[in-house]
Amino acid sequence: MDYKTDTLSEIQKHLRGPDLVLKDVCDLLALSASLKMFYYSYEESTGCLLGHFAKFDDIDAYNIDEDVINWLVKHDKGEVVCDPNNKDFDVDNGEHSPVVWIKPLCQNNVLETPYIYVEGGYLGSMEFVEGEVCLVASVKPASERII
Repeated sequence: MDYKTDTLSEIQKHLRGPDLVLKDVCDLLALSASLKMFYYSYEESTGCLLGHFAKFDDIDAYNIDEDVINWLVKHDKGEVVCDPNNKDFDVDNGEHSPVVWIKPLCQNNVLETPYIYVEGGYLGSMEFVEGEVCLVASVKPASERII
């Protein structure tokens, strides 16, 4: 997979096995489902979804001086997500979208994307943000669903 040229919509055309079955079930239930990149940070226990691969190739990306997940949310339209069972997040504050993982994340499919972290405005070091391609379906509350 070449994250610089491939798009998530291109990859979605090549789903196989359980991923294809889940996508087909979502289609049958009229659930809006699409591939997203889930980027996460172990230090901050946070994650965000993007509708595309993160690319740190413009000048602003060379000046990341904060948690990379926060940077993706602010500068790349990332959506912060959380596990609704995680008591550390206030899911009612509107800042986090609850996510229930049907299929566990798989360490075999991790994509590490490099970026430059600048500490104190002077010293830069290469860091990596880890991400995985995930099939994400939006599910409305039961009272709003019509099948």
